[in-house]
Amino acid sequence: MDCFAVIVLEAADEESTFWIKLLMLVVIGAGLGVYFLFKSRNRAEQQTRDEILETIIEPVSLAESIQPFAKKRDLAGGMELLSRDFLAGVVEQTASADNRHITIRKLCFNELSRRNELSAISSAALKIYTLDEDSYYGKTIRCQAMAELAARTLKEQQNAAEISARSSTHHVPASSTAHNTR
Repeated sequence: MDCFAVIVLEAADEESTFWIKLLMLVVIGAGLGVYFLFKSRNRAEQQTRDEILETIIEPVSLAESIQPFAKKRDLAGGMELLSRDFLAGVVEQTASADNRHITIRKLCFNELSRRNELSAISSAALKIYTLDEDSYYGKTIRCQAMAELAARTLKEQQNAAEISARSSTHHVPASSTAHNTR
């Protein structure tokens, strides 16, 4: 009987070991399931964050990152705060051939053009922009400067014609016109 009790006890031990092993397998499986569930949820959230960031911030290509830093920034921002005299003064300082100075002059010229205040620029400076011998300023600025010079010339001719017409009518005495009618 002792043998039979040992066999029963061994069988009971094997059966309980089996159930304990099965329980451990279920617990480990559940733990792994929870782990992979959180991992996939985090991955989905990260992809969603990445998609949102991609729509908000355009990815910079290699070609754009090679360009000079000044072309990436908003250089015209805040130009409306500058006074007309300051902008005209910057535009009229045409001595420097430095790229930064040329860029600033272009921006100031474009701001004056946007405001329809090209009349603030001296004719001598407009002549430099019109001729643009070194091709610093581009076709648009050349055309705008030429149009402003042409408008000034036309206005001066009209003013001269008005002045000459006024002076000819004011200098002729009324008595001399009365003598000519006889």
